Amino acid sequence: MFLVGLAVILAVVLGVASTAFGANGGNFILGSLNNTATALTKLTGNVNGSAMQVVNNNPDANDSAVNLSVQSGEAPMKVNSTTKVASLNADQLDGKDATALALTTNSNHQPTGDTTTGGCTTVLAFNECAPVTVKVPAGKQYRVTVLSSFSLESTSTSDIFYCPAIQGGSFTALRCIAATPAADGFDFIDLEADNAESAASSGEVGPLPAGTYTFSTVINPSIELLSRSWLTAHTTVLVRDASAPGPPIN
Repeated sequence: MFLVGLAVILAVVLGVASTAFGANGGNFILGSLNNTATALTKLTGNVNGSAMQVVNNNPDANDSAVNLSVQSGEAPMKVNSTTKVASLNADQLDGKDATALALTTNSNHQPTGDTTTGGCTTVLAFNECAPVTVKVPAGKQYRVTVLSSFSLESTSTSDIFYCPAIQGGSFTALRCIAATPAADGFDFIDLEADNAESAASSGEVGPLPAGTYTFSTVINPSIELLSRSWLTAHTTVLVRDASAPGPPIN
């Protein structure tokens, strides 16, 4: 009678009481590596709290409470709820590391006046204003969106050529990456004498392999620009991992 009673208790606690015993014909042995299941082992509870708790207090650093193993391509666990599980951390999402899903931004600004008075522009030169440096680590590829804007003023009338640009890596020469550049690769504005003007442009480049890249707002003036504290160039970059592009937008 004692053995029969013990068997019933184990069946209730371990959930092996069914039409077909789940493990070892109903003899589930704790601490054994030889428990083999040929049918579902089920535990049904009606408690205000967890129906089962597994605690492992081993002092070693590599212990865990549960180890779930399946064949490649199969889910190790099934759930029937979309409710968030507190303190459950995931290392990957759809096979991608969290860093692959992040969007990093950085920006810089700089006066647009003549370089002799603290600005970033020299007449008849491709001036890299408000530069931002992006380093792509080994094993990664980045896509970079560049947003360029500026305001400027001069005492004379002239065309001002500009664009968001990249240099570095395989881009040994300065290159415009404007979304809709003019035929020569630059956009331009007609700067009227003694009037402050502003403009903006954007572009995207990538995937960029490992290397160091500098993004800037390039301004090419044919006349000297005035230096004013409120006349500045801005460069903002948005960086994301090329292996994790965002959803398409139609």
